[in-house]
Amino acid sequence: MKSQIWPNIFLYPALFLVFVLFLAFVNIDNKSYKTHLKDGFYKIEAKVLNASKVKILYPPRLNGEIVNLNIKLPKDSYIRGYIKVKNGVAKTSKDLLEISKPYNSSLGLLEKLKMFLKSRFRRTTSNDWSKDIGLALLFGEGAKALPEDLLTSFSANSLIFLLIMSGIHIDMIFKNMSNLFFGEYKEVFGILLVLLYVGIFMEHGAPIVRAVSYLAVSVLLKALYRYAHPIKIFFISSILTLCFNVYFYKSIGFWLSVIITFYILLYIRSVSLPKNIIGKILLSMELSLVAILSSMPVISRLGPISILAVLVVPFLLIVVELYLVFGFLNILTVFSIPLFYIPLNKIAYYFGDFVYSLNLMPMYFKIPVYYGAIFDGLLLFFIVFIKDRFVKLFSMISLFGLAYALWSL
Repeated sequence: MKSQIWPNIFLYPALFLVFVLFLAFVNIDNKSYKTHLKDGFYKIEAKVLNASKVKILYPPRLNGEIVNLNIKLPKDSYIRGYIKVKNGVAKTSKDLLEISKPYNSSLGLLEKLKMFLKSRFRRTTSNDWSKDIGLALLFGEGAKALPEDLLTSFSANSLIFLLIMSGIHIDMIFKNMSNLFFGEYKEVFGILLVLLYVGIFMEHGAPIVRAVSYLAVSVLLKALYRYAHPIKIFFISSILTLCFNVYFYKSIGFWLSVIITFYILLYIRSVSLPKNIIGKILLSMELSLVAILSSMPVISRLGPISILAVLVVPFLLIVVELYLVFGFLNILTVFSIPLFYIPLNKIAYYFGDFVYSLNLMPMYFKIPVYYGAIFDGLLLFFIVFIKDRFVKLFSMISLFGLAYALWSL
């Protein structure tokens, strides 16, 4: 009996762990180069000189600076986005950069279609915030599309995940596209549309690829076997994501996506799912709490954390879903019908303005790496082994209070 249970429980996590360890020991350009820039975040535009060396063009005070980054980039391309300098070392991720490939007059048909729709979107957008939010959500550009004021507001209130295309957004798009069809295989047609949409319009960052992989594997297994185990699908899709691009294992976006999704799946399996609207709102708050706590050891090293975000997330998710619905209608109609693109602009503007005016009392933490692992381990213990829902939530909130007492700045 034990020999039958062991593979079911440990096989997929073991495969994922072995795969990650293999990538970690493969020599993939682990060199780091010092820069004289002061520590902090910088929003830059730069030209790639070779491999990882870039020449900064913007902002003007850094014009001409040569910086070596920790990732490989296409030669002679241009980048726009955020880098972080710490202890003289400049680091970034492709999730935080918009990369313009070297000019090529023979662009493919799909690339031309994407550029055409982006151009149409910009022409129908009435203000900068609407444009920035649209590029982040409809075209998957994420944080790199946002101006510093908007990025700071969303980050400080722990709401930046709402504008970075990830599993929650892909799931919204999938459900809406599946509802266009009827019958037993409507989810199969829905995932095909999602693959088409993501393949053409989205940038293929680690969270997006992992979310689409999860959905595709889930739909395929359900179509073939009528049931799919969420945890097994999670590990299979994570391995597929790394097969898509092995450099994702060095991406913060990939690991945050993996950690948050894993903890949320475990939490969902440990509680009874509600059927009424109030219960769904409360569950959404609980899942937001799980997401914030599970990612806290990593996020706390990048910026502030606001636990009060859990109170507004369920309602803001409704706004995001409404925006994605109008965005899909606009893409289908090539941003040519005012009845669709005017509401799209208004939703984005008021959404950004609301978050910009929020103050959810962000807190700063400095959690040591080893204690961060212990913190996530305790959170995992509470989720899996505490059966009473109220006690589980109380333990999680107490864990946050302990972190605040020990490591808040």
